[in-house]
Amino acid sequence: AFSGWTVGNASTNGYTFVAYNTLSLGSPAAILMGPNFPNASDHSPLQGCYSALLIYFGYAGGPPTMSQTGLVPANAQSINFLVGGIYESSAAMTLNGVDIPLIPITGGRLAGDISAFAGSTVQLTISTLNVNGRGGWLYFDDVRFSSLPVPEPTVLSLSCFCVLFQCWQ
Repeated sequence: AFSGWTVGNASTNGYTFVAYNTLSLGSPAAILMGPNFPNASDHSPLQGCYSALLIYFGYAGGPPTMSQTGLVPANAQSINFLVGGIYESSAAMTLNGVDIPLIPITGGRLAGDISAFAGSTVQLTISTLNVNGRGGWLYFDDVRFSSLPVPEPTVLSLSCFCVLFQCWQ
């Protein structure tokens, strides 16, 4: 279903349900969403004809993962990908097992600094986070390397982050 990608699970004893145009009722899942989604959840593709939806409910194994091994371009400073709406806070990314912090940038995308990996062959893994044991969903598409560095967070976005952090404590 996901050409060039390997679907897995963050838990050593976990499993991931793989499907097309459906939703999971509890299992960790990697779902390919196509142009004619048949039910009321209305996940139309973010770009092109297909997008990926990772679903994790916080139990039953670990978060679903999608991995791909390849060469990071020698001039790459950052990586970014398109994220659907409310799901950006559930995104997690690693390169060779190293967490890549992600920040929102323009155009509904998340970006991370991967300059330390430029010119290297790495395993890129995209997953959901398990936030407070409640799991997380991630709807994404269009993963790209960029020769531009990740933009620094603005004062406004840092202020919003601080306010949100205070509300959760």
